[in-house]
Amino acid sequence: MQYIICVESNSQCQSDYIYIKSLIRFRYKLPKMAPKFSPVFLGGKNNYDRCLSRISTLIKKYGSPKDSIVIMCFDTDLGGDGEKYNKSISQFCLSKGYQLVWFNRVVEEVFLGKKISNKDKKREAEKFLRESKIETINWDTCLHDGLTKKPGTSNVISVFDGLLPKK
Repeated sequence: MQYIICVESNSQCQSDYIYIKSLIRFRYKLPKMAPKFSPVFLGGKNNYDRCLSRISTLIKKYGSPKDSIVIMCFDTDLGGDGEKYNKSISQFCLSKGYQLVWFNRVVEEVFLGKKISNKDKKREAEKFLRESKIETINWDTCLHDGLTKKPGTSNVISVFDGLLPKK
């Protein structure tokens, strides 16, 4: 099985994917023939609909479409255009049959408990990984099914628990 994980961060920073990959390694039991995790770096929330050719290429390289699951991971960015994008992204994922993981308001608030400036995102994600801070996460904040307005919440566990076996 291939899991195509689309994240907002760009390919130079990769911070969002660092958190998600850390979660997968910590919480889930991967079989000896481990599934393939293929990141797609969007370089921004509003690029979500521009990744279709990259997703299609990854699916074709791996085999049949039924052997791949696409997971779109986004910050909620409540207020202003953020809510418009949230609705468009939800509809996009539903129409494509993609899984949707959301982080309210940003991924760092879920994994670190605070917002991080753009210039520090890569450094903080690498520090999170290096210091095994994944072990300190309150998983109850990541079990939401519906979008909440409470900062530091997510549905990331609800989605991945439905896809991967827990340790």
